[in-house]
Amino acid sequence: MFRSFCRVQNTRILFDEKLIPPALVEIIPLFKHHFETEIRGTRLNDELAFSDTFVKVQERVDWDPADSERLDGPTYAKLCDWLHSTVGAVPGFIRRSVHFRTKIGRLGQHFHAAPSSISNSYVLFRAPGEDDLVAGRIERIFSHARGTDNEKMGQTFCLVRKFACLSPSQQALDPFRRYSSVCGRLVSKSLLEDEVLVREEDIACHFAYLALDYPHIGTCMLALPLDK
Repeated sequence: MFRSFCRVQNTRILFDEKLIPPALVEIIPLFKHHFETEIRGTRLNDELAFSDTFVKVQERVDWDPADSERLDGPTYAKLCDWLHSTVGAVPGFIRRSVHFRTKIGRLGQHFHAAPSSISNSYVLFRAPGEDDLVAGRIERIFSHARGTDNEKMGQTFCLVRKFACLSPSQQALDPFRRYSSVCGRLVSKSLLEDEVLVREEDIACHFAYLALDYPHIGTCMLALPLDK
């Protein structure tokens, strides 16, 4: 077990051009881009999480239509906007019925909707218009089918409520932003009301949190990513 633990933690040494097998040489630039300045332990699935081969999710429509439910109006509007802008779907022909899920599994992790498991619903995710990962809580998860009856494809979406960001003046007082190796951020403990629609693959990782009463900021929360 000890040897296996070390083998999974110390993948950095494997990414040496003189040691790595020829078939894996093309991974080296990807690894260096994301992890060259990283001083913490790194797991193999952290590198793979940045590869399109492993990020892209291919889904089959494997649920019973009888288990489908109709989306509420605001959520259906978000889905139509996303499908129209991303894949050119015509809103009037987008199915309103979806299959709700309590959790999704991806890259060896399980992400739950809050009603199913609060602790597993806290995530960092890629939000539209944001450069950095955003802290949030998954509220609902659903899979949607599109295409013809003869050729359907499925896609799973998450509805996530973001934790409110600190103001720019408060962010300037956040000491964790100065250390890239920590990657933590102070965020508000308040959840925004609006739900953000994101793809399953936009969920990056869970995060650990610590409630703080920070000088000149007040009550806030330190969010530390659990991807490395």
